[in-house]
Amino acid sequence: MSVTVPGFTISATPSPFERCCPGTRMAKTSNGVYRSFRKNSPPWRTPACLIRSRCDEYGLRLKKSRHGRGGGEAMIVREVDVSDAAMIQAIYAPVVANTIISFEEIPPDISEMARRIATIAPVYPYLVAEEDGQVLGYAYACEHRTRSAYRFSVDVTVYVADRAHRRGIGRLLYSELLPAAAARGYHAAFAGIALPNEASVRLHQTMGFRSVGIYREVGRKFGRWHDVGWWQRLL
Repeated sequence: MSVTVPGFTISATPSPFERCCPGTRMAKTSNGVYRSFRKNSPPWRTPACLIRSRCDEYGLRLKKSRHGRGGGEAMIVREVDVSDAAMIQAIYAPVVANTIISFEEIPPDISEMARRIATIAPVYPYLVAEEDGQVLGYAYACEHRTRSAYRFSVDVTVYVADRAHRRGIGRLLYSELLPAAAARGYHAAFAGIALPNEASVRLHQTMGFRSVGIYREVGRKFGRWHDVGWWQRLL
């Protein structure tokens, strides 16, 4: 019997996958990425690394499957961990230092990124896309406004490493993040985009967001005023 998992095929008898990860099943997405699902839990609860460790524990034989990219593991989407802070900081710091995508002006260090993860993740969905042990992108939801009547709305954002652009990672992360936000009871998602940013606008429109307005010259960075467009999607 063979069961396909992210980047691997497990071969054993009987029911190897149930033996190593009881209550777990696999599903293939439209773009060919395999993700693990625990029953009654979000899909990112069972990362490929856990599956591999359980297979090692049970002495199951693993062989590479064609679903891995370039001979490596297939990309997985999972919940963030504080230990991801260094890789997330490496993605975000150049965005702050070199672009207007973020209105921060001083890149946060790794300890600050760890603090933010620890603050956001218990309350809002915060996901990473991982391949071959490397975080290539991340997305999260956070508070939209502080007044209590806004509590069912969230702001969402996604960042992808420069080397991983044009691989659909932003869509992959949002396809998990938005349902996760809805599952937590949030009703509307908002995204602020510093303009111009055609790639981000296209991504959000593809994911069902609609433009709701522009804040003119609301931020100043690199000695210039910048507009921010706002997009909304009901969850």
